[in-house]
Amino acid sequence: MRRPWLLFVTACGRLGFDGPGRAVDASTPDEAPDAFANCFADNFDAPPLGAKWMVLAPASPFPVTVENGQLQIALSPGAASYNGIVAAAPIDLADGDHATVELVQAVSQAGFVDCGFALVTPAMNRYAIGVGGGNIVFAIDGDRLIIPYTAQHRHLRFANVAGMLHWQTSPDRMTWTTQRMAALPSQLTIQLFAGAFAVGATDPGTAIWDGFKLATAECP
Repeated sequence: MRRPWLLFVTACGRLGFDGPGRAVDASTPDEAPDAFANCFADNFDAPPLGAKWMVLAPASPFPVTVENGQLQIALSPGAASYNGIVAAAPIDLADGDHATVELVQAVSQAGFVDCGFALVTPAMNRYAIGVGGGNIVFAIDGDRLIIPYTAQHRHLRFANVAGMLHWQTSPDRMTWTTQRMAALPSQLTIQLFAGAFAVGATDPGTAIWDGFKLATAECP
């Protein structure tokens, strides 16, 4: 049986998991052979979450809900914790594939909290786009590129461009800017997260997500 994912936080926008982080094995009777059949896209139109997602940390004090056609992660003062959703099976990005999501509303930018979009390998290497403290961070584990967060970064995307992983942002989901590039890893688990890396935010806010899509040759 697959072990549950357990979230732990190492720093702002840097997440890791105590879990298997492996591909779904079609030869294992208790696992689905293809969790993402018929394309993987979610506009979060109605609760509950579909079978393609799992809650990151069900015991977290920060609830994950689907409301008003959006995914919401509501933070509250006085707790240092994270929550979010994780895809039920890992993916590989072929050349031209990309995973995109809209960050409709980030958490408070006053400090102590952040939210983001991440890909995690079986070895727990974390490729993340994190937003917090007035900045947007493009990270590989602790190696972070940091720039000011603006409305130009409303849409977030990881893309395979000629065999390289690109961290990309867009104000309108049409014009994309590559912020960082790196060698492309494989067996990537998708995460959307929000939380507090320390206690201190009096009004931490709510992260609101919409329009997730994994675009491939079969599902452009």
